[in-house]
Amino acid sequence: MTFALVGNNFAGTPAITLPIGFGNNGLPVSVQFATGPGGEALLLAFAYQLEAATRWWRHTPPL
Repeated sequence: MTFALVGNNFAGTPAITLPIGFGNNGLPVSVQFATGPGGEALLLAFAYQLEAATRWWRHTPPL
């Protein structure tokens, strides 16, 4: 199953995509968070906390 969201890019609102693990097929899975205009600081702070708590960014898929 594949999902792609590009609405934030067209709207010009801040968004960030973060890795959150791997699917049953071994491919990386990610999640996207968005906020309204001017919410960059909140979005980056949230992303930083999520990455610090999960540390998924350190994992690599098996080859």
